[in-house]
Amino acid sequence: MRNFISFFIVSLTLLIGCDLGIKKKPIISFSKDTVDLGNIVLGSNYTIIYNLKNIGNDDLLLDTATASCGCTKVSLNKKIIQPGDSTNLILTFSPPDTGRFYKNVILKSNVDSNFNILYFHGYTKIK
Repeated sequence: MRNFISFFIVSLTLLIGCDLGIKKKPIISFSKDTVDLGNIVLGSNYTIIYNLKNIGNDDLLLDTATASCGCTKVSLNKKIIQPGDSTNLILTFSPPDTGRFYKNVILKSNVDSNFNILYFHGYTKIK
């Protein structure tokens, strides 16, 4: 009986001291990951807004957002998003040439996959 009580106390101590497998981590959710700009005009600027939400249980840390070309400027409202909060990633796109285009922005953060890719595309024409 004494061995059973000792075993029970040791087991209970280990159970209380362990993490129980619940790991805190951020999870990023996007309102959309692809935007179709349709037909746009050369020489104009276009604003694209992606809404990002942290649906995880730990802070989401946005490290960098890098556009695939110099024709796209990237702006982040916040770099730290607490669980349940959201922010906007705002792009300003100035088409450099006419024709079909496919562009992306790589968002580096502390989520499990380390990065996410957001896309936009369309067709540029002369006014």
